[in-house]
Amino acid sequence: MRTMLMCFNSLVILAVIVFFIQVFTLGQQKEFRSRSIWSWECKGEPGQEQCTKLESSSESSQTLETCKLTCGRYGVLWPRPRGHVTLSSKTVPIHLKSINKTNESYDLLLERKDDLNVRAHMKATTLYGIRHAFETLLQLIAVDEIHDCLQILESAKIADSPAYVHRGVLVDTSRNFISLKTLKLVIDGLSYNKMNVLHWHVTDSQSFPLQLPRIPKLSQYGSYSPNMVYSPADVKELVEYARSRGVRILPELDTPAHVGEGWQWGPDAGMGNLAVCIGKEPWQKYCYQPPCGLLNPVNENLYPVLKDIYTDMLKMFESDLFHMGGDEVLFPCWNETEEIIEWMQTQGYEKEDFIRLWAEKFQKTAYDKLTEANADVKMPVILFTSKLTENERVENYLPKEDYIIQTWEDRDNIGRYAHLISKGYRMIFSNYDSLYLDCGYGPWVGGDGQNWCSPYKSWQRIYDNDIFKIAMNVTNFTLPEEAVRSQVLGGEACLWTETASEGSLLSKIFPRSAALAERLWTDPSSNFTEAEVRLVHHTTRMMQLGISADAIQPLWCYQNPGLCYIFP
Repeated sequence: MRTMLMCFNSLVILAVIVFFIQVFTLGQQKEFRSRSIWSWECKGEPGQEQCTKLESSSESSQTLETCKLTCGRYGVLWPRPRGHVTLSSKTVPIHLKSINKTNESYDLLLERKDDLNVRAHMKATTLYGIRHAFETLLQLIAVDEIHDCLQILESAKIADSPAYVHRGVLVDTSRNFISLKTLKLVIDGLSYNKMNVLHWHVTDSQSFPLQLPRIPKLSQYGSYSPNMVYSPADVKELVEYARSRGVRILPELDTPAHVGEGWQWGPDAGMGNLAVCIGKEPWQKYCYQPPCGLLNPVNENLYPVLKDIYTDMLKMFESDLFHMGGDEVLFPCWNETEEIIEWMQTQGYEKEDFIRLWAEKFQKTAYDKLTEANADVKMPVILFTSKLTENERVENYLPKEDYIIQTWEDRDNIGRYAHLISKGYRMIFSNYDSLYLDCGYGPWVGGDGQNWCSPYKSWQRIYDNDIFKIAMNVTNFTLPEEAVRSQVLGGEACLWTETASEGSLLSKIFPRSAALAERLWTDPSSNFTEAEVRLVHHTTRMMQLGISADAIQPLWCYQNPGLCYIFP
């Protein structure tokens, strides 16, 4: 297609477009957070209409800002238009919650009207679709340094929608603290790639940096320092920042394992051991990495604490989806805890019936407390694959209408979970052999060489990780494609931060997660070779937008497309 010269300062135009998208959507989100006993109604003679404040007692109430949009001939327009103006007397709500359930499709049309004008038409059902359309429009504009201008396509016609509803990245902020500033840059990067989920693994056994109003002791005991915490205001700020960019934040409280620091205060508070084996040695016997710790499922004081945690987290994150972790539960700790063994004996448990203890006592009660914290409304919960999700017990303990299963197993072992798809469970794929971004770096506890999940997962491997084909393969193609597609919600790339910090986080996530973004948005039938030239360009674009992405080729390859190759 031909391009059209637009002789304006390129950086200024790009900044204005991005600013408009972000401020507009954030303003919409804040409006819907408004709660008041007051309403406003447009009253007055034609030409003298004003919004009048009234006490509200009906569902037809509206905010002052909404009233002003429709009140008077010109509403809130400034400067007043010189030409013809027609404004509707009605508004249409654009809801910003439930991002993963909403329609993200859009249509984009560019038309050249004359020598100086290209008109852009965008059509979408939701604000997120419009935002994706803006993101695509920005990709159709190039900086022309020769003429000090912007170039835009003369014409284009695009109809677009995502293949998967869940397209995300997991970021761990427990192993190493990550600042709000850097998390915002991660969100920016996700939005540039039309990804819609930041899975926030906010706590673990190493630290509990989340400040909770109802249980302040958790962060007081569990944060690395008073400066390395996330306050409720911080979380709300980040949630709004993400939502305005089409990204939902998925909160995770990993239990009953992956707890430790932050849970020590129970005995001093007269509540007993809320967690057991905290820091117990030798750690290799009781957990997969130091420090150890497991919640104490037989301590009845634990469950009101969990309800308070869930209540605070649901309020801060404003999420209708919750991640409970649920992986890497080792039983030697419970087996050596006297109060747990005594309780099991009095309840008629078998000597080593720890899975039943985990499922029937802990997981069921924890889910019930989450429901209570959510005003007695059930919400979908995500769990990692574990012993609870194995074939012989998953339906007994985890109803498929309540639970979504996130598998981290590699493709060689993922067949053990074919039954989850066959039984109708919704799935999220994070198979570590392709989607763990921390793999291939040095081990952080002893040893030499590389860590447990080596080798490094290249963008090419991530791009070619076709989760639909994996799902069909593990079920031996015995299920209809439509059924499998409805159950495979999408995937996440995971960055566990044992060896990641502020300085390296973004380059470990980008551009590899951009490869996942195309896999999950487009679900291409081609492999990575077709995408290489475009990804090299997109990586450069992300860097220009402030994302410290890693390079995947020398700059020479960017300037000489198609020449950096090897024969197969």
